[in-house]
Amino acid sequence: MNLTHLLQSSVFVVALSAAVSCSKSKGGPPDAGIVDVCNIPSDALTPACQLLQGTSVTAYVSHASEQDWYGFKLPADTTARTLVHITAGYGVASSPVNLSVTAYAADGKTILAQGIDRHGAGQPRPVDLLFNYAQPNGQVYILISDDLSDNPSAFDFKNPYSIQVALAEDPDPNEGNDPTPTPIVLSPQAGGFSEGLQSGFLATSGDVDEFSVSVSNQNLLYVHLTAPAVTPPPPYRLSYNLLDPQGNNVSSGVVANSFIAVDLATARRVSSGTYLIQVQAFEDPALGGPPPGSLTYQYGLDVRLMNSLDTNEPNNDVGHAKNISLPSLAAASDALPTVSQVGSGQSITGRLDAVPDPDWFSLTLGAYGGPSILYYHLVPSGTAGRFPPIPGTIDRQLRLFQPVAGTAACNTVSANDLVGCPKNSGNLFGFNLVTTYCGLTPPLCMLSSRQEYLTFANLRNLEGAIQVPSHGSPVTYNLLFEDLGNNWADDSPYTLLAQWRKDGNEPGVNQLVTAPLAYDSVGAGYPVPNASSTKLTGAMSYGFGLNQNLNSNAGQGVHGSNDY
Repeated sequence: MNLTHLLQSSVFVVALSAAVSCSKSKGGPPDAGIVDVCNIPSDALTPACQLLQGTSVTAYVSHASEQDWYGFKLPADTTARTLVHITAGYGVASSPVNLSVTAYAADGKTILAQGIDRHGAGQPRPVDLLFNYAQPNGQVYILISDDLSDNPSAFDFKNPYSIQVALAEDPDPNEGNDPTPTPIVLSPQAGGFSEGLQSGFLATSGDVDEFSVSVSNQNLLYVHLTAPAVTPPPPYRLSYNLLDPQGNNVSSGVVANSFIAVDLATARRVSSGTYLIQVQAFEDPALGGPPPGSLTYQYGLDVRLMNSLDTNEPNNDVGHAKNISLPSLAAASDALPTVSQVGSGQSITGRLDAVPDPDWFSLTLGAYGGPSILYYHLVPSGTAGRFPPIPGTIDRQLRLFQPVAGTAACNTVSANDLVGCPKNSGNLFGFNLVTTYCGLTPPLCMLSSRQEYLTFANLRNLEGAIQVPSHGSPVTYNLLFEDLGNNWADDSPYTLLAQWRKDGNEPGVNQLVTAPLAYDSVGAGYPVPNASSTKLTGAMSYGFGLNQNLNSNAGQGVHGSNDY
């Protein structure tokens, strides 16, 4: 190209630059192509690339790897509560550009906020950044481009994007509690616990609100995070973390989606020290960058501190099982007991008051030369605890075990074997369940299992009885009461009843009962038997449930597992 052509081209570029400068404020492509004027950081300081509060500007990511730089100057009256609100995006149904928006501090290096609309083949979504930059007369640099991780980089010379900057005031009274946690002051309550309430907003992009709780002489901490369901939904999913004094995360939770009310809670056993609660938006890697903030979505935080009222603790493993003392068999009856008939020393009260909280109990039966029955029944009181039940499915389970000499004793494949470990190898669920407990130290043979289903609330599913074979020396059984998954608690008391009683229907061994049939010679009253007819009576004093998953046609499984 000669000099004349170069000069002519230069004049043409200048003319196009002027045209594009107009297009950034009015929208629409220029007549003779697209040439941007805000292409390097220093351009952001020029009047053509400075954004005014509340004024929308449109432009194009018109070629591969293009970067547009804008500037925004904060007013002189900027305070610590001043927030910068940047919105940018495409107002069309489709664009190949995954719009990336990054805000830098005055040094041009420190990132204040960043958001990327990784919509892929879907419809573009707006990028919404809300951040604090307490710098009176401070300069903010804003970089707009396609997602820099895209390879190759996308562009769109047909559809313009828009960008706008506004100022707002942070509504969160706890700020700044990102570097310095807000202490939660706990006040004694009538229910036997101390409580502190807080509320706040995740107002800015990537905002993390931190609260501290000081624990001294109490050992149970309850944390409850709530927020309402609103329309439109918040731009993020609310979550929390609970950290112990050593900085270890002991509990986390995140709401399933942003369209439902937030109801996240936990109850944990704690030791002395300062615990930290972090409330933050869940970062979804698929969306790119930290979630945007919200000036209107307010959350609530309820914290309670108390001492555990479960006197059986610690009984969270079989090695620390709480013993239930049973009277000798000579004093026992063979009649099925009721709650009011259970005598002293045959019942024990406990609570599922923490996550996790498996409660183990042990029963030792003295030597006895005949068959007997071990009866057990767990009765939830229904009394409200000192905190609301942890949200989630109520699926408690009660299981009965017998320690065995070794894993070989767990390999018996028999439906009626009372010496080895009963299981049915034809059912995968039952096989895996029993094998799990057989692998413990010491190995435990699971003899019975009862668990509750919400759809069958009236079933007596936490009650059972097994036959105890004749034994010349004391034998031990273990009971385990827990929530399935150990992710639920309610601090409500329950009573575990246990009774060792004679089996009056089985005196030593199964007995054949013979009885004559009455003879009706005249047929009087037929078909109603006469008073002299023989009547046979008995009681089903124990048994193994064999229904699997509530299906009476699938009569295979662990004795009592998933059975009603």
